[in-house]
Amino acid sequence: MLKTLIVLGILAGLVWFFFLKKRPNKKVEETMVECNRCGTFVTQEECICSEGKYYCSLECLKRSQQ
Repeated sequence: MLKTLIVLGILAGLVWFFFLKKRPNKKVEETMVECNRCGTFVTQEECICSEGKYYCSLECLKRSQQ
């Protein structure tokens, strides 16, 4: 009797894990922006914004300010 309950519990857990568990949505849209200096496209989260312009790195930002 106890073995049957354990097996049913394991089966229920496997069904829940593989079929019923909500998975995170991996389709996240990322806005791409173009570096004002070199033209490389980077995500808006990764870019550096200065004076309303986007840069892919600190190096591009510094070079554009010279």
